[in-house]
Amino acid sequence: MMEVIKTRESDLVEQVARLWTTATAHRDEVEPTDVDVAESVPLMRSVLKSSERSFLLVGKWTGEGDAEESADEDAREEDRIVSFGAVEPEQGEHETRGELRYLGVAPQSWGEGWARRLLVALPDAAREEKFDEVVL
Repeated sequence: MMEVIKTRESDLVEQVARLWTTATAHRDEVEPTDVDVAESVPLMRSVLKSSERSFLLVGKWTGEGDAEESADEDAREEDRIVSFGAVEPEQGEHETRGELRYLGVAPQSWGEGWARRLLVALPDAAREEKFDEVVL
């Protein structure tokens, strides 16, 4: 089962950066490296630092629910981040518009609807931060 959490916790930044790096490397059919993670951490931090209204929307595997929810149950760990979105105010004259800067899903969970779940939760999370809309 997945829990979607809106947060500004900086201690999640490294986990989110690792997920981003892993997903990007998998997409590009290369091996992720610690250097790639180190380069991704500042990207994620920059979103949170850009505004008090910036946030991470994090999908966490809670370890509960139907065993058929995942094709790779052995890869699951309780409270493991499986997806995330990083949102900040759009630069320029559209201060009430949020921008979804990064969206990532752990490769072993691709095709299971984790990004969709985040995107469904995104409008309410954005409204809490006084965004009228969110763009990619």
